[in-house]
Amino acid sequence: PRQITNQNLLILSYSNLTHSATQGPAFSSRETIYPNGSLLFVNVTKGDTGFYTLKEMFLELLKLPKPNITINNSQPMEGEDSLALKCEPEVNYATYLWRLNNQMIPDGDRLKLSNNNRTLTLFTVKRDDTGPYDDPLTLNISYGPDDPIINPPDTHFCPGTNLNLSCHADSNPPAQFSWSFNGRPLESTQELSVPNLSTNNSGSYVCVPHNSVTNLNRTTTKNKLVDPGAQYQVLGGVLIFWNQRGRSSFLAGHKQILSLPVPPAPSQRLSSCF
Repeated sequence: PRQITNQNLLILSYSNLTHSATQGPAFSSRETIYPNGSLLFVNVTKGDTGFYTLKEMFLELLKLPKPNITINNSQPMEGEDSLALKCEPEVNYATYLWRLNNQMIPDGDRLKLSNNNRTLTLFTVKRDDTGPYDDPLTLNISYGPDDPIINPPDTHFCPGTNLNLSCHADSNPPAQFSWSFNGRPLESTQELSVPNLSTNNSGSYVCVPHNSVTNLNRTTTKNKLVDPGAQYQVLGGVLIFWNQRGRSSFLAGHKQILSLPVPPAPSQRLSSCF
């Protein structure tokens, strides 16, 4: 085909990279160009008579710069903040696609893409929005603490044993823990130990996790009862009851010593209370 030597004769050009048309000096507002190279005239005139040249140019593929995601809030809080993620740099011949956890991100109630897909807005962020994204970028979303859980869940313990409690609550950043017993403050640790239990240790143990960023607290209470009853021990096939006053106890004037119809077993202390 003939070459366009006079650029003043250029009517329209179309780029398949940017999917856009560019008007030339000879454009009269009556022409439309299509992606396949077709040119449409409306309201043709005698002056439109002549030879037309279609020039097809193949451009060398351009290397895209490495993307970088910028955010407008470095530490958003769950349920409180919205977040705008922008892909940098701006490239007018590029198409922007977003992926979260290797999945394409569609528009939705909480997700909104700008017209050119360059900016992704997350409305009312959740902890599941952490990522990673394609940059790769992982968001630091503050949340919690959730309702704490105290372990073990047991409520009855024997005198003389040790009580070891631990408190867990999902939180970012990790929560700080404090304990109280019957309203009296105890240690500020995640785990609480009370050695050599007595009935004075019966009561309400409260764990309070605190998030220093969200400034939220949660509370859970466990009632622990130290049973003042007897323990028992197996000695040579004989079951011997113990209480706080001595080796054997009495019930209605009779010693609580029973012979067991089992072979003698090694001495072992059991942790049950009656």
